[in-house]
Amino acid sequence: MLTIIRIILALTVIILATYGLITQDFKYQSLMMFVLSMMMLVIAISEFKKSRTGYGWVSLIAFVFLLLVSLQGLF
Repeated sequence: MLTIIRIILALTVIILATYGLITQDFKYQSLMMFVLSMMMLVIAISEFKKSRTGYGWVSLIAFVFLLLVSLQGLF
């Protein structure tokens, strides 16, 4: 289940990044960062389930950082 969610989120990030690069329109960059933060949260949860806490903590820190950056861009 987490793998499917991670793939969907990764495809969404790739599509939004490609759109921004091709059109030079970066109005969806904050949304892309938010989706990327959600993907990092899913990765952190899956790493904690696999008992790899080191990677889990790094992913969790990346999630918090990306979430703060995306919220700053949205508001």
